[in-house]
Amino acid sequence: RNIVFLMTCVVLFPFIIHFFNGATSSLIGRSFSLISTLNFFVFLILPYLFNFDLTLLRRYFIHVFNICLTIVLVYGFLQFITGPNEIDTNWMRTVNFATLGQPTAFLIKPFSVFSSPGSYALFLFIALIFYCIKDNKNGKTVGIIETAVIFLILLGLFSTGVRSVTFLAVFFSSLFYLWLIFFKLRLIFLFPL
Repeated sequence: RNIVFLMTCVVLFPFIIHFFNGATSSLIGRSFSLISTLNFFVFLILPYLFNFDLTLLRRYFIHVFNICLTIVLVYGFLQFITGPNEIDTNWMRTVNFATLGQPTAFLIKPFSVFSSPGSYALFLFIALIFYCIKDNKNGKTVGIIETAVIFLILLGLFSTGVRSVTFLAVFFSSLFYLWLIFFKLRLIFLFPL
């Protein structure tokens, strides 16, 4: 517990200094910045400080992550296929963000609930990594549902048009499936039926 407290102080010290000597002139702006930064660290440290059941937290995290991923993917696909809704179209015209494309179907780079296609693509890349390692911890192979979700994530990544993240995702998923094939073949040769 003392190590966790010490690490927390070391990590939070720069943020507290930033709060008192911050670039934002208003107290409300600095408070919001500090609270939003502390929120992330509190979420990471809280289970260890109060001895929460980590397997239960992991199960809840997986359920919440699946719900968020479903919402983000469906909204992103709707933006790409049907075009953005009126609120998104007005926002696109207001911010004048040229990389979003045109506010029509199939000409928009979807951003889903995020502020840019890059953030959306990064979230999908993290989801791809999460789905690739989710069930393979115990040596299980990826099932049909996980493969379908990985395919939908890759499809969402292609629709964003963010080349760097899409390239990383295709490279990572290709290596992952090659590893799975190698692992299965190695097991078949080591333990023939």
